[in-house]
Amino acid sequence: MPSLDDIEFWKERVRWGLRWQSTLTRTSAWNQAYKWYANEYGDGVVSVNLVFAIGRKLVIDLYYKNPLMLVKALHPDAVKNAPIMEAVDRALIPTMNFKRELKLIILDAFLTNIGCMKFGYHSWSTLTPSNSKIISPC
Repeated sequence: MPSLDDIEFWKERVRWGLRWQSTLTRTSAWNQAYKWYANEYGDGVVSVNLVFAIGRKLVIDLYYKNPLMLVKALHPDAVKNAPIMEAVDRALIPTMNFKRELKLIILDAFLTNIGCMKFGYHSWSTLTPSNSKIISPC
C-alpha cells in the first residue's frame, strides 16, 4: 500500500499537470476544434461541416483495418515462443479495442496536433532502470 507521502507526491504532480494544461497549452483552441467537428459553430450559423468531413476521411485513410502483430525472438531459446506470443497479441487486439483507440488517436492528432497512445505492457520480466537484465528469455 502506498504511503501518504507517495499519495501527496502524486497529487502535487496532478496539480502541476492541471496548472500547466490550463495556462501553457491551447486547451481553449482544442475545445473549439472539437466543437467545430461536432458542427457547433454558434447560433445562427448554417454551414457545411468541412472539419468533420476532412476528419472522417483522414481516419478512414490512415488507420489499419486489419493490424498485424509480428513477434521476433531476441534469444535463440525463445524462437518457439514467438508464434505463441503472436497468437496472444492477435487475440488481444479486439479485446483491447485497438482499432477504436487508433481511430481516436488519428482524430485527436487532426484536431489538436497531438495524438498519444500507450502501447505495450510492463511485467515483472521487463527491463527497468532498477534491474540490469531481463529475466524472461523473450
